[in-house]
Amino acid sequence: MRYEEIIGGLCDIGRYGLAFDWSEKAVNECAVEETRNIASGWAVLAREHFPEHSERVARKVFDTYPELPSAQELYAVAPDKAESAAHIQHTLEDKPWDLVMFQHLCLEDPGLAWSTVVKAGMERPMAQRFLDDLPAQVLPFVRDNVTTYLDSTKVGRDMGIELLQTMREKSSELGAPWDADFNTLLTDLRCRYAERYVVLRRLDEVSFIT
Repeated sequence: MRYEEIIGGLCDIGRYGLAFDWSEKAVNECAVEETRNIASGWAVLAREHFPEHSERVARKVFDTYPELPSAQELYAVAPDKAESAAHIQHTLEDKPWDLVMFQHLCLEDPGLAWSTVVKAGMERPMAQRFLDDLPAQVLPFVRDNVTTYLDSTKVGRDMGIELLQTMREKSSELGAPWDADFNTLLTDLRCRYAERYVVLRRLDEVSFIT
């Protein structure tokens, strides 16, 4: 794209002001689907070289491309964190994955993020991300991930055993009835893979909770 070449060339020679102006021109004049990379670069230019414009630019980019990366950029530069968080969360209501990740990574509120997960019905695909923060809530949802990993490649089996070890640690910390549930799961897995010796040998690396 002509705009990208011009902006890149201006940045290469340190003409950041002109690069900023051309970026803004491109975002305002070109079709949305053509300027995603330019818009992201514009926000970085503002943050690094023109901080007085950083919030305005980041908000424009986020409102044009409402997704996690642009949300992170806006939240990072916004002076009023509460206002920007409210705006971002409202805008991302129809994009639950991006909303969950913003709440988890930027707001650092795993409880709020998990409530969004539950509301969106994404417990199974998202549960593993919350195993450290909310083990009691997510342990029931990560069980199927173990068999999915163990039924796949060697790398997948490594991931499955690592997940089992983490589940063992969290279940032991939680105590009853989680410790007994984990032992039952491990017994079931050893029965399931009794004739798949490659998997069974890996399962021997995981001990019961005593």
